[in-house]
Amino acid sequence: MTQKITCKACDAIHDFNINDLDIDVSELDEDSILATINCECGENIDVLLGDLSDSMENEVSTDKVADVDVADDDQADDIAAPESQQSIFSDTEEDEFEDEDEASNTSWMMAASLILLIMIVVVFAVTYFGGEDAKIQISDPEGLLSLKVSETGEQIPPDSPMMLPGLIKPSTITAEEAPVDGGEQILGVSVDDAHRAYLLSSFNLIGQKIVNDVVNRVPLTVTYCRVNQKGRVFTSDQRGENLELDLYAWEKGQLVFELNDKPFNMFDENPPLDDYAFILTTWGEWKTRHPNTDIYTGEAKIPVRRDE
Repeated sequence: MTQKITCKACDAIHDFNINDLDIDVSELDEDSILATINCECGENIDVLLGDLSDSMENEVSTDKVADVDVADDDQADDIAAPESQQSIFSDTEEDEFEDEDEASNTSWMMAASLILLIMIVVVFAVTYFGGEDAKIQISDPEGLLSLKVSETGEQIPPDSPMMLPGLIKPSTITAEEAPVDGGEQILGVSVDDAHRAYLLSSFNLIGQKIVNDVVNRVPLTVTYCRVNQKGRVFTSDQRGENLELDLYAWEKGQLVFELNDKPFNMFDENPPLDDYAFILTTWGEWKTRHPNTDIYTGEAKIPVRRDE
């Protein structure tokens, strides 16, 4: 190890190699004189151990670096790889982040699909239901859809001819046999000790609005209008045979009947036939009052007129 020694008298620089000394410097202190240099200027320069301390520390530092260079491969790899250049995430952590990214993308795609489906449903609903009024407002030259409402809240059909014969010879069953609920509405008539009920729902069809019946030899023609929720019973002084009352038309919110080719309204104040008393009640109430009653539930014959 060579050390530069400067002469304080003339500033001359001398090279001094400590390796030329055959001494053990570890047993000396900093003030120990290692050698004396004779400068050309005549000055004698004492070389102290302290003058060489910096150079000796540098040499020791160099030796340590040399020891590191011969370290095992694993340590060399750790030292050679600067921390700033090492990967922040491991392979496993990178895979986890990739899985999370994939799951996130799938969630977003599902959400986008759901939003699109909702938008399609909304557009369809607006298009379909928003145009409902336009669909209903179709051409109606005969006024079939322009129905008025009766006092009972039922829609009144438009005027139209019927020309349907009234039914005859209705079939009846006893109170014990009748599969009729006690709350069903009926029209009841009594002729002396004979009692008969007519189920109101059996009059719902157009061809069943009139039933020409005979009870205890008395002719009774029973009618009921569902639109107006009113009934009427006609009779005459003849006995043993039914009347021949037919359905002629529907006009001005009323049934129109025909008797001997002469039409009259159901609620005519001066009909060509006499009225007969009746009651509108429930089947349960009626059969409680008249246990021996029978009931008409909708089966009767269509007559064939003599002039046909």
